[in-house]
Amino acid sequence: MEKENARQLAIITSEIQQMAREDQDARIAGDASVTIAVDQKNKERLQIIIKQIGWPSKLKVGEDAAHAAWILVQHADEDLSFQRLCLDLMRAEKKDEVAQEDIAYLDDRIRVSEGQLQLYGTQWKVDKEKGYIPETIDDPENLDQRRADMGMEPFAEYSEAVQKWYEKLSSEQGGIKQYLQKHLGIEQKNAERIKLLKTKDLPKNYQAQRGFFHDERLDGVTLAVIPDDLWVKGSQPSESSAEKELILIKQSYFEAQENPDEIAWLLHELAHCQNFLDFASPEEYQANMQKSAFGDLKIGNRYPNNPVEKFAFTKQFQYLKEQGKSRENIAVMLSGYYNEEDFPFFNKLLDDIFFFSTRAS
Repeated sequence: MEKENARQLAIITSEIQQMAREDQDARIAGDASVTIAVDQKNKERLQIIIKQIGWPSKLKVGEDAAHAAWILVQHADEDLSFQRLCLDLMRAEKKDEVAQEDIAYLDDRIRVSEGQLQLYGTQWKVDKEKGYIPETIDDPENLDQRRADMGMEPFAEYSEAVQKWYEKLSSEQGGIKQYLQKHLGIEQKNAERIKLLKTKDLPKNYQAQRGFFHDERLDGVTLAVIPDDLWVKGSQPSESSAEKELILIKQSYFEAQENPDEIAWLLHELAHCQNFLDFASPEEYQANMQKSAFGDLKIGNRYPNNPVEKFAFTKQFQYLKEQGKSRENIAVMLSGYYNEEDFPFFNKLLDDIFFFSTRAS
């Protein structure tokens, strides 16, 4: 019986962690309808789990999954009664079985949703005149004591960290959106429709492309998901500004449910960013774009026959080969984006990856 219970808890632990990953992926993708659907599905499943085992405490599912369960409840805002139930269950556990800080955050979230004053200062809002500010706090004189009781830092320290995070985020995003506004030739209101995320926060179906490089420098690259009606690159679904560590990708392509980015254009753009970071200066990177990758091709140094594109396409083709794509598969996919006159360049790269490397091994 004990083994059966342990097996059940192991399955539930894994399931809660997977639900939390789906929760984060939905929020990163930025599609409200998908996020709402994921939240509803997760809430319904968590309700069943709670009926089976009670609150998923540290003892039952481990610290990570216990925290993940709290995240799911935090995002069940459409069902306050469920959030209240979970808060009561968390409070009923022994203190070392539930992170007290999680209780504080959930308590504040429920209070603000109900129009009450928060107790711990964890819930914030954007004010057009004042910037990023906390929702009104009850009994502010005793705020630090309440936070200390829950194992939280003094509010002044917390507030400073939150403000710095928001200022950094606003500055980065504001500068990027100004660039995108000019680059795409759009109005500010349309620039605000563009979703920005860091490479390290990519949805799980893109993590293999990120992981291919084993390069932490790329975690800071920004991805701009451009609504289709603002896209200016025609059939090409992506482009990059390596100097700005910025990748632009067409929204419908990025969010495709079937075979997302099958040809790995995102990886291609990440390769450009990595190549740029490897150069000593932007001038050297730009100069390399003016050279020929293969001197015997009739197209000279015209795109794509330059060392910068050679580097990016080589990485892209190596990844696709690892994913099980054949030389013919890749050639067919490329034919949807490039003309016949470009293929002598691609054929040289593909031969090197599929023929010469195989023969050498």
